[in-house]
Amino acid sequence: MSKPFFYCPDCRGDLSLQDNAYFCLRCSSRWPVKQGIPVFIKNELPYWAEIPKAEAIRFNILAQDLGWREAMRKSLPAGLQEFISDKDRVGWKYFIESDISGKVLDVGSGWGALAFSFAKNCEAVYALEPVWERVNFIRIRAEQDREGNLFPVCADALNLPFPDNYFDLVIFNGVLEWLGCSDLRLKPDIAQEKGLKEAQRVLRPGGSLYIGIENKLSFFYFLGVKDPHSRLRFATLMPKKIANLYSKLLKKKEYRTYIYSMPGYRELLSKSGFKSVSFFLPAPGYIKFKHIVALDKDRINDIDYFFRLINFRIIFSPALFRIFFVLVKMLFSPFLRNIFKLFVPDYLIIAKK
Repeated sequence: MSKPFFYCPDCRGDLSLQDNAYFCLRCSSRWPVKQGIPVFIKNELPYWAEIPKAEAIRFNILAQDLGWREAMRKSLPAGLQEFISDKDRVGWKYFIESDISGKVLDVGSGWGALAFSFAKNCEAVYALEPVWERVNFIRIRAEQDREGNLFPVCADALNLPFPDNYFDLVIFNGVLEWLGCSDLRLKPDIAQEKGLKEAQRVLRPGGSLYIGIENKLSFFYFLGVKDPHSRLRFATLMPKKIANLYSKLLKKKEYRTYIYSMPGYRELLSKSGFKSVSFFLPAPGYIKFKHIVALDKDRINDIDYFFRLINFRIIFSPALFRIFFVLVKMLFSPFLRNIFKLFVPDYLIIAKK
């Protein structure tokens, strides 16, 4: 069984575990271990989860007493139950060219669905989550399922408590867009670049970064569908400064949840040190998908195959999905297929170090 390994996120110094805390041998920082979970956050971040904090606390108490599966059935809505326990959300792993049987880091692990899906076949999985109630649930589930190689960690994506060249795979599933809210002292794009550089740092040469995220030029946003992060219409289509004024006017807060177009993601990843980047379309979306289609130029025939094979009326049940893909199917041509990929709803991105 693999043992967890950490470095000081402040200075990258070695840590010594004693008296329920990790002590840095270089800068003397102290990082407490709470209920077996190392906590590498000095100031608690704002609570965020799919359920209110009080409900999350009650759910964890119930999970500890009755077992996590029974607690889930008794206290969570069906959609959240599926979200937490769905093993098919890691179907993209078959597109990873790196060896992912070694060490995996799931950044912003949430309730741990992706981390647990990898645990059976990997040397070690670190589920990193800054929200205490969620990382504590991961601990409860790992103990009850006897996943001895899954390590919950309470830490910040911008300051990873791991050494250089340590992981074979780093996962950013629904995470990159939120990094602008992690440190309000930084501009959102600078915070995102910092998080990506941290991922690049802890990856081994040849290792891969996986990103699941929305596309700012999604067809839906042109039709007035709200951005799921800012809850604003048309915000993703505006210049960032205009979107910020728009958010302050309507929501009384800054616009910090940046998402990008395909060229924008390429530029951001290139600035963060990633040169080999591949794009995929998750259908109908990156959170829950039935199909994955390669979008890169050298695999453009995958899109042809996709349109010939799929019955959109069955797969894309939401009306807007049906409209979008039926129209594209009707108008499909060699020219349009290159345009189509710029306006899809979501992307799966795989960047290799």
